[in-house]
Amino acid sequence: MWKSHNATDTTCKQKFGQRRETEKRYTVEWLFNNWHEKDRNGIKWHDSDLIIATSGSSEVVIAFAGTASTADALTNLQTLEPVSHSGLFEQPRRKARSKNATLVEGGIHRGFLNAYARVVRGKIRKINDGNEASSSTKSLDEHFRTCIGQQSQPKKSSRAVATMPRDTNRIKKPVKGALGKQTKRRGGKRRRRRHVCKSNGNRLMDILRDVTTKSLQSGHTVHLVGHSLAGSLAMIHALDIALNHPGTPIKRLHLWTFGAPEIADSAFFESVGMQSRRVRNLLSDGERYHRYVTQSKKNCKADVVASITSTSLNRGAMRRLGGVQGDVVHTIEPEFLSCNATGGELHEMKSYLGALSLSASPDGQLKTDFPPTLRKWLGEAA
Repeated sequence: MWKSHNATDTTCKQKFGQRRETEKRYTVEWLFNNWHEKDRNGIKWHDSDLIIATSGSSEVVIAFAGTASTADALTNLQTLEPVSHSGLFEQPRRKARSKNATLVEGGIHRGFLNAYARVVRGKIRKINDGNEASSSTKSLDEHFRTCIGQQSQPKKSSRAVATMPRDTNRIKKPVKGALGKQTKRRGGKRRRRRHVCKSNGNRLMDILRDVTTKSLQSGHTVHLVGHSLAGSLAMIHALDIALNHPGTPIKRLHLWTFGAPEIADSAFFESVGMQSRRVRNLLSDGERYHRYVTQSKKNCKADVVASITSTSLNRGAMRRLGGVQGDVVHTIEPEFLSCNATGGELHEMKSYLGALSLSASPDGQLKTDFPPTLRKWLGEAA
């Protein structure tokens, strides 16, 4: 029975990270941004972003990005829907041969699910251009080259005839100057286009499945990481790999979430746990599923966003409206990160990074090679 593991601790006993690792360097190889789906009216739904980084030939990190736009906010505000409405878990249903077979049931957050499974348009940027692609991301490199090749093909354009006024002396210099600037800009745009693929018709879910399964099958360790909304997307990707790809080993699959809200109800987790033992083991294994929540030193209160789905939907009328079966739950207790923030500040990225840095490093110094502006935003000491 899955119990509700909310981010609360009345005795204010923080559990800090006991895992200590030697310093590692990660290279960001790919950036995915503005992945969405369009409806018939041209409205863009969702705004999924992520980066893919590697550490030598042993590890792959897929780090999803959290709420940063109105489309992301709309994704967050959606309620649960029956998991049967989604095509993501159709595979176990097709494999059910007996009438008594257990099928995946329950409710899952529609916004989080669709932001992962239904986005088919977006941009892919290659960051480490010129360097040899990691063996774990070679399939992505092939997709990128194909996409860039298609973009490079000349497009048909209609011919147009423009007439110039007789008196051109007054506009000759401005036009000449504008053309000069335009030529410079075009050169820059051409260079940028070679590094950006505008993908259309390829599901983000399929691209990530390919990277993750091939990495795990090659013996790589794969870390799925996300803060807030991004943590929910990371968890759905982990569930997708564990349940829908039974031939892929997942002992090296790690899930790291920071202030992530619940994604489903207890009926879903009970059903999916009965369907797959390895899913059940993954969601209850504190060595592979690392769930962090900030907690204030001043009042012992925890980040409310980490339990916002259950707080909103585990009530009478909202329970019926939200399609909840059982209770909206987390599957594992959080690991609390002590910090000086209170209220809404507890959910901010800098609060999580600062608390992690203090719990993992004796001197509390977060060290990166990022540009100064980004280091300052992360709370890194100058």
